[in-house]
Amino acid sequence: MTEHAGRAGAPGRLLYSIEEAADLLGIGRTFMFHLVATGEINSFKIGKRRKIARDALDGYIERLRSEQSAARPDSDRQTGRRRRRSRSETESPT
Repeated sequence: MTEHAGRAGAPGRLLYSIEEAADLLGIGRTFMFHLVATGEINSFKIGKRRKIARDALDGYIERLRSEQSAARPDSDRQTGRRRRRSRSETESPT
């Protein structure tokens, strides 16, 4: 058993094709090619086939999580909910 296969929640495979990685992330093949082409997800070739390491997918997910949590205001982070504006905040003074 490999080191990665023994981790809780991690699949036993280390490498995925573009299509398999797209399926794991729940995105389309074309968008996965875009992520690879722009360097957002690292990949490499084995022979003629492009492969994506599980660690590259995990890193991408973590970057998305941290970027999105950093973009939320403090009050939203505490409750996990969107803050509703009161009527006085939404109305413009006339």
